[in-house]
Amino acid sequence: MTDAAIAGRMRCYEGVLAEADRGTHTTWHAVHVNNWQVRSIDSDRIGFRLDGHAPLFRLRSLGAGQLFLGAGDRLRVAGVEDADGVTVYGIRNLADGSVYATVPVDSVSAATRHILPGIAALAGIVVTGAMLWQGTAGRSDYLEVAGVTAAMAGLFYLIGWLGRRIGLDRAELGPHANRGGDAEMSRALDLLEVAPGAAVFPL
Repeated sequence: MTDAAIAGRMRCYEGVLAEADRGTHTTWHAVHVNNWQVRSIDSDRIGFRLDGHAPLFRLRSLGAGQLFLGAGDRLRVAGVEDADGVTVYGIRNLADGSVYATVPVDSVSAATRHILPGIAALAGIVVTGAMLWQGTAGRSDYLEVAGVTAAMAGLFYLIGWLGRRIGLDRAELGPHANRGGDAEMSRALDLLEVAPGAAVFPL
């Protein structure tokens, strides 16, 4: 099944939580050209069953610590069924009204590829510029300081860009998050009838 077909096959399930199990999955990676890579990646593997539904509901998440479900809670779940069960993309706990959305791999890697390097580059410009300004006792003009700091930050960003261009982020995050991206998140929230602006806990 291609990523494009995931949102189209998603459907809503409802039932009472009968049992749940949680485990941790870890993969190890060498440090390489991608400057945002870490040596290990940990994620939560969660499986649960709903009364009245035979398949196992399962999700992979890089941050499921804020997911709180209790036995007997009535859940509405948005997911895609396959031979191994139902991959969960969103959960509404009807007992307390809380809503959870799993963040698919494309959305996770997009943040890793663009937002984090951008923040780091900006921080590098500010910190390096301040250090240069102090080191020259204010004798350098603004254009000189800006040019040097922009070059340093640009080099930092370029190294990360090269790593991201060869697909390292998505490949390494793949075992830790559901397939898909923003379209799947939006479809799940639509199926769960989440109002615009309502609080949603990302998983």
